[in-house]
Order: sequence, then C-alpha cells, then structure tokens
Amino acid sequence: MGVSEQMRYGRTSGIEFGPADKVKYAEAFGATGFRVEHPDQFVPILRRAMETPGPVLIDIPVDYSHNIELGQAMHDNVIA
Repeated sequence: MGVSEQMRYGRTSGIEFGPADKVKYAEAFGATGFRVEHPDQFVPILRRAMETPGPVLIDIPVDYSHNIELGQAMHDNVIA
C-alpha cells in the first residue's frame, strides 16, 4: 500500500499482490531465493546470499500496519 497515496487520497490506486512465494519466484528465473522468517536469521542469510554465486533474492516480510501513523507524524513534524 502506498502511504503517500493513502494519506493524500484516502485510498491507493495500485494493486495488491497476494501471498506470492518469492523464493520460488526467484528460482523460476534461475536465481537463488532465501526467506527471513525471524530477525535473528537476517545476518546468517545475508552471509549465505553474499557467498552464493549468481543473482540472489532475499524475501524479508515487512509489517506496514503503522505506515499511515508514521507518515502523518513525519508530515506533522516537517510542517510544524
């Protein structure tokens, strides 16, 4: 979801992708895919990715549930 669109227009104009398996998607194009499922996995997976020859994709889930509040707070601090 685009935070700036949501804040400005009250909606987004883009599309929402469903739960795609990004690791399989990377592999379908000949790349290596890794998925971080817990913050403790990030550094070891990043190291593995850097040691892997060829293109690598790392899927890192992001919780966007507070983006609107964060965007509004940032906007308010800039305007104030």
